[in-house]
Amino acid sequence: MGPCKVLFLTVISIGSLFSTKGQVAQKEKRIDRLFSTWTNTQAPGYAIGITENNKLVYQKYFGLANLQFDSPINAQSIFDVGSVSKQFTAACIAILQLQGKLSINDTIRKFLPEFSVAYSKVTISNLIYHTAGIRQWEMLEMLANKSLKDYYTNNIILQLLKDQNGLNFEPGEKYLYSNGSYIMLAEIIKRVSGKSLKDFARENIFHPLGMNHTFFVDDKQQIIKNEVSSYGRNDDKSFFHFIDHNDAYGGSNLHTTIKDLSLWQSNFTNNKLAHGNDLIKLLLTNGRLNNGETVNYAFGIETRNYHGIKCIAHTGFISGFRTRMVIFPENNYSVTFITNIAEDIHSDSTAFDIAKAYSPQLFLNKNGTDEIQSKNLTGDTLSALHKVEYKYAQQELKQFEGLYYSSELNKVYKIKISDSALILLLDDDELTLVAQDKYKFSFQDAMILSFDISKGGSGFSLDVGDDVKGLKFAKLK
Repeated sequence: MGPCKVLFLTVISIGSLFSTKGQVAQKEKRIDRLFSTWTNTQAPGYAIGITENNKLVYQKYFGLANLQFDSPINAQSIFDVGSVSKQFTAACIAILQLQGKLSINDTIRKFLPEFSVAYSKVTISNLIYHTAGIRQWEMLEMLANKSLKDYYTNNIILQLLKDQNGLNFEPGEKYLYSNGSYIMLAEIIKRVSGKSLKDFARENIFHPLGMNHTFFVDDKQQIIKNEVSSYGRNDDKSFFHFIDHNDAYGGSNLHTTIKDLSLWQSNFTNNKLAHGNDLIKLLLTNGRLNNGETVNYAFGIETRNYHGIKCIAHTGFISGFRTRMVIFPENNYSVTFITNIAEDIHSDSTAFDIAKAYSPQLFLNKNGTDEIQSKNLTGDTLSALHKVEYKYAQQELKQFEGLYYSSELNKVYKIKISDSALILLLDDDELTLVAQDKYKFSFQDAMILSFDISKGGSGFSLDVGDDVKGLKFAKLK
C-alpha cells in the first residue's frame, strides 16, 4: 500500500471518528433539552441508561442521592424500582415452569391450600396477567382504617388476602392490576422451589447475568451501600424524606442500578439464562381473557406499540421513586429513567421521549399508532351512579342503624342517624351516606353500600370502585 493511500484512509478514519463524536453530542443535546428544567444539582435528581446492541451506550446521572450527606447520584447508585420488580418475579415463575416444577395453568390452591374456596378457579396465569379478580389489599387496609405507612410484610398481606370470601370478578373475566397477585406469586415460588424469591432470583437470574448489584429487599432496616433515598415536596417547596416501612416484595422492592438493568434488557435479545429462546418466548406471551381477548400484559411487562414498533415497558412507583423502562426487543434498544423525587415533572411517556430523542431515525417513516396507554392496562373507570337520590323518612332510616362486622376485614362499622342523614362511622371519620336506591347508599359516588334487607337479611355488601367488590358486613345483634 502506497503512502498516499495510507494517508487517504487515515483521513477518512479520523473524519469518521469526528462524525461519530458529533452525532453522539447531538443525541446528548436532545436528551438534555428534555430535562432543561432540572437545574438544581443540590436536589434529588435522576439517572438515565440507554442500551443498544447489548451495550450500555449512554448514561447520565444528575442530582443528589441523599440530601443529608450531599451524596451524588452516580453509576453505583442503587434505586428501588417499584413495580418494575414484577417482571423478575414473573421470570422466576417462567423458569419453574420450564424446569417442570409447576404449570401456569395450575390453580393457586394447589400451592396455597389455606386460601379460601373463593380462589378455587384462580390460576397462576391469572396472577401473572392481573386477571384473577383479587381484591386490592391496599384498599382493604384503608377500609379497615389502617395506614399504608404502617409496617407490611408478605405474610401480613397474605393473611389478609387468604381470608377474603369473594373476588371482584370471575377469574379471567377482565384485567385489574394487582400488587397482591405478585406477592402471592412470591409465596408460590418459595413453596415450589424451597427458596425465597430473593434467593431464587439471585441464583437463576441476577448471578448468571452478572447483575451483581440487584436484589430483592424484604427488610428495610438492611444497610445497603450506595442506596438512594427518595423525596417529596412540602407546600413551601422544601423537600421531605420518604420513610418506607413496606417490606413486602414480589410486586416491588427490587433494588438495582442502571448498568444492571441494561444487562437484563439485553437478555431479551441475547438470552444468557437457561432454557434459551423458550424462556424469552414465554416472558413475552400475552395473557388472554375468557372471551379470547388479548391482554396487553405479558410476564410482568406491558406490551405496547410505539410509532409502529413493538415494545415492552413498565413503570414503577414506590415512595418517592419513579421508574420508567421501555425495551424494543426487535431493535435491540432500551431506555431506563429513574428519579428519586415524586413530582409531576416526569410522565409515563418519559422513557419513550428519551428513546426518540436519542435515536430519532428508529421512528422515521413509521405510520403505526402510538399506544402509550393501552385500553387493557387502565382497568374500568368508576361507573357513574344514578344521580337521582332516593328519599327516606327519618323513621325509615332507623332500620339501618347499628353495628356491622366484616370477618374479612376483622372490622366493625357503626351506622347512625344524624340530622336526618345516615352516617357511617369509621373510627374518627364520619361519612355521610346518600341514598341512591331503596337499599343502596353511597359516599362520594365511590363507596357503595348495598343492604340486603329486601332479601330478609340484615347486613350489607360494600363496593369501592373496581378495587373491592362484594365485601360482606353482618349486622351485630
